[in-house]
Amino acid sequence: MRGEDRAMELLDGEAAQRYISQHLRSMEENDKCVIFLIDIDNTAEIVEHYGEKEKECVTQHMGHMLSSVFRASDIVSQVGNDEFIVFLSGDFTEEEIVRQAEALCESVQYRPEEAPKIRVTACIGVYIAYGRRISIER
Repeated sequence: MRGEDRAMELLDGEAAQRYISQHLRSMEENDKCVIFLIDIDNTAEIVEHYGEKEKECVTQHMGHMLSSVFRASDIVSQVGNDEFIVFLSGDFTEEEIVRQAEALCESVQYRPEEAPKIRVTACIGVYIAYGRRISIER
């Protein structure tokens, strides 16, 4: 399990970046991929009112939820305290990705059992890449 976060079974940020970089460099003209960028909102407020443990529970819940929503072949990684990326490649349409992003927006909203006054939400960005030999920096 090297390169993975055992608690959530997510690929760690460095391993995810290596995999994504390698995939982008090997893309051909008709290939495409998608990166979802997910940032949990208001984590500082969660820590302030309920403590670090509750923030960790929210983060773990997000990791488990993302792992269950996407395919096993997709890369799900926690890249910061409250930030995740999901990398998909294969055959899909932009409409399918938009529907998946909309469903993801609905899925990330919930109220933790331990702190029901909190409504967990997240910002989600989507980047679709087409073509040959793209760099991750781009």
